[in-house]
Amino acid sequence: SPEPPAPSDALPPPVSEPREPTGSPPMHRVIDGAIQRGQSLVQALSAHGISGRLTHEIAQALRPHLNFRKIRPGATFEATLDETGALHHFLYRASPLEVYEVTREQAEYRVTQHEVPIERRVEKIAGAITSSLFESMEALGEKPELAIRFVDIFVWDFDFNSHAQPGDRFRMLVEKTYSGATFVRYGKILVAEYENRGKTYTGIYFE
Repeated sequence: SPEPPAPSDALPPPVSEPREPTGSPPMHRVIDGAIQRGQSLVQALSAHGISGRLTHEIAQALRPHLNFRKIRPGATFEATLDETGALHHFLYRASPLEVYEVTREQAEYRVTQHEVPIERRVEKIAGAITSSLFESMEALGEKPELAIRFVDIFVWDFDFNSHAQPGDRFRMLVEKTYSGATFVRYGKILVAEYENRGKTYTGIYFE
């Protein structure tokens, strides 16, 4: 048999009010940026909305460790502010191998320079000239610096401006330094060869 209807004055079950979880970590704000050409570190921090007081504190902490006249475009930083807007943590990457960390310890700041692991590899680079040596190396993902150094090896034997032509071939073994997967710099060119009109020019590194 059907159950009797609930009395009209029955109250709905109580609904618990949502509460903030206890022990939740404070909210942090992270600001990422990079040094633009012509900018100082202080100007870059200010441009990303970091207050003048914090900018001064960061600069004062880093001053014994950095030459501010040699701040390079492309250097990056990451500032973490706590819930009150005070600096919690600051990371400055002057280069892939030069990284500084600023942390706050009560009323003072501590600066640590990171030891960045590096790996040196010997790589083979080879290709053919299409329009110029520079463009052909760039097409292989290499930087103009490597083409300049390759040309310097043969400066007394071959005139690349006058005699290089499409179809010429080049090969080399070169040292490269990496930090993780990030290329850092070139080392020595150990062996270099350039083939032009059937003639091969060879350079071998020696101390």
